Amino acid sequence: MDYFRAKRFLDTLPDWETGTPPSGPLADYLPRMRALLARLDHPQRAFHTLIVGGTNGKGTVSSLVASLAQHAGRRVGLYTSPHLHTQRERIRIDGEIIDKDEWAEAVSTLYDATRDFEREGLGPFSKFEALTALAAHFFAESQVEWAIVEVGLGGRYDATNAWDSRAAILTRVGLDHVGILGHTIEEIAADKVHIARSGCPLFTTASQAPEVTKLLQRTCSDRAIELHTAPALAQGARTAHYGENAGLALAAARHLGLAPEPPADERLVAGHVWPGRFEEASADPLVILDGAHNPQAAQELASCLGARHDRWTLIVGVGAGHDSQGLIEALAPVAERIILTASD
Repeated sequence: MDYFRAKRFLDTLPDWETGTPPSGPLADYLPRMRALLARLDHPQRAFHTLIVGGTNGKGTVSSLVASLAQHAGRRVGLYTSPHLHTQRERIRIDGEIIDKDEWAEAVSTLYDATRDFEREGLGPFSKFEALTALAAHFFAESQVEWAIVEVGLGGRYDATNAWDSRAAILTRVGLDHVGILGHTIEEIAADKVHIARSGCPLFTTASQAPEVTKLLQRTCSDRAIELHTAPALAQGARTAHYGENAGLALAAARHLGLAPEPPADERLVAGHVWPGRFEEASADPLVILDGAHNPQAAQELASCLGARHDRWTLIVGVGAGHDSQGLIEALAPVAERIILTASD
């Protein structure tokens, strides 16, 4: 199978991101993912996993921890979503994406291993489940010591939660995917906290809403989970939200022995860049790219934009299932005009 055929195979699978989720009950999701991993001979057993959930900042925190671990001399895998240019961006080994030939070979392995998957009786696996299995496969083949894995959606039934992680991180929880996860912030947090495991640490931010903090304290006490609350870091010109995520990533990395010695770790955090997060794509004319996809993120984006200029032309596309009205309302104060569009 060449790279083109590998991409075509993955693109034919059920896909939450294009509005074609897998059929069947939610109760089949984790057993199906485990069956998929079993077909690949359980690659997830070859490394330690740190799982990162939450509403906003998951990608930033995940990439920060991976960068810290790499500079501390650890061989590290990073699995994030979504991608900007190529789906290969989602899986990185020591900061590098997989080349096309290796990618095609791994997809061929997955394709061969999942022939007659229907006999598992759990329905067809999704594209995200396939990519999660590929990430575990690459990490095992590359002999990474730690895998930093970003949750796709929610927590309880997400494919990344199909195996036990050594530690978990929960970024600030907000209202998002309310049609799936719940209509209150407590319901959403209750879904997301399922990524934590008894006897293992859960790291969260001191900036959680009070009702979320209470839920986490109660849940962690009931399930013997070690709860660690991290303060935000002062980040100078960087945003307050980045300081919050940086403090969370640094606290977890230090606790797990995945950070270089101070002050090298703080210098890495201060200089970290993650594409698509207030990314300056052009200086003249000034063009900023940002992946804000819910009102909480949009409010932070509006604050950052307002600090640069009073009014902006905003080109906005919102996926199905997101609070498009809330997002537009949050951005409106800095908008000279708004152009609504959609991606394919």
